[in-house]
Amino acid sequence: MNKVGYDALVPGNNDFLFGVNNLIELSKAANFNFLAANLYDKNFDKLLFKPYEIFVFGESKIAVLGLVNPNLEELVLSENIREVFLEEPIVTLNKWIPVLESLDVNSIILLTSAGVPWDREEVYNDFIQTNKKNISNAIELGYHATGVDIIVSGGISKGYSSPWYDPHSHVYTFQNYGNGTSFGHFILNLN
Repeated sequence: MNKVGYDALVPGNNDFLFGVNNLIELSKAANFNFLAANLYDKNFDKLLFKPYEIFVFGESKIAVLGLVNPNLEELVLSENIREVFLEEPIVTLNKWIPVLESLDVNSIILLTSAGVPWDREEVYNDFIQTNKKNISNAIELGYHATGVDIIVSGGISKGYSSPWYDPHSHVYTFQNYGNGTSFGHFILNLN
């Protein structure tokens, strides 16, 4: 990832296969930031990584906020994540989006490992009809991400050639095929 030139990473479930301490060591070897606004160290009640990063391109400022998959406990062995806890995604969004907006950024990108489900239209419709409160994927996260412009998600191997648009929050959610089998590319025009 250093050689490819990554700018940021949000940890996904596979990043916890060898435990949190290994993840911390990997972050130290990275030439880019690990971002996680909802991942806390239980021992010190503080964020394990930076919540966001601001990137400047010419006169434009882009904020990238990281959010770890809220279903981490269902996907990772409990012994590998016993030193951490996850804040609820809606609480995290309500805390950090106003902070980023106050920094006068041109765009906010949410980087997450929550994943876009295989049947995104059906999942979204069920989510709306049941008025579900807990968030289990990037589509549901996007509904609550008012103020975010783009979500870039990983965590599920399904990829889409076009983004999901949420009519409630006006967020576009992108996801490629997983495990390094594809790379996505989109152009963000700011005016």
